[in-house]
Amino acid sequence: SSSSSSSNNHSKNSSSSNWVGPATVFVSHAWQCKIHDVFDTILDYAREQDLQTGVEDSRTAGSSTTKSKSKGTKKSTSPPPTFFWFDLFVNNQHSISTKPFEWFCSTFQDSIAAIGTVLQVMTPWNNPAPVTRAWCLWETYCAVQLAQTRPSATAVRLVLRLPPNQRQAFLQGLEGNLHAVTEALVTIRAEAAQAFNPADRDNIFQAIRSTVGFAALNAAVKDQLREWY
Repeated sequence: SSSSSSSNNHSKNSSSSNWVGPATVFVSHAWQCKIHDVFDTILDYAREQDLQTGVEDSRTAGSSTTKSKSKGTKKSTSPPPTFFWFDLFVNNQHSISTKPFEWFCSTFQDSIAAIGTVLQVMTPWNNPAPVTRAWCLWETYCAVQLAQTRPSATAVRLVLRLPPNQRQAFLQGLEGNLHAVTEALVTIRAEAAQAFNPADRDNIFQAIRSTVGFAALNAAVKDQLREWY
């Protein structure tokens, strides 16, 4: 089941023990996004989290201990590094398409709830691909739905991020054409998303209509976009 996440899909080699662990961030991306944009966004987010939590990543520091003036060396009590659930590495891409939609309504959604954060790679900045694809929309929906139905302490976070190389283009858009930025907000319409398999799109849309609704989903995406801006 996907609820085992990446923690049960890695090598047991002890030399990789600092690089694997229970996933803390689910990466949502459209397959037409450039892979280097996806990886750059993942790395940028990881660095941001390390700075916010004061984590010294033992993968680069070479040690998992900290110094105490009075007690010498002791084990660190800092939060662990961020670990990402990334579909290309975790899911068997040959078999995932055979799973029934009910699986995505239960096991998949439970996995996102356990992971706790959905990081969506929004590129290009003026027409983000994830808001045009039904499966990315489903991942967004899972985050919004879980945020509304779980206590605030355990609610799933939806985080939208631009790849670093898109930020300059975004700033130029702000300086040269504010209207383009406004249009990027106004034209978010989840109900226009597409999927390779029309049946997938129909199932996803039905799940959204019967729960949070498209208006709430569009509002959640726009709120996150405003945090960018």
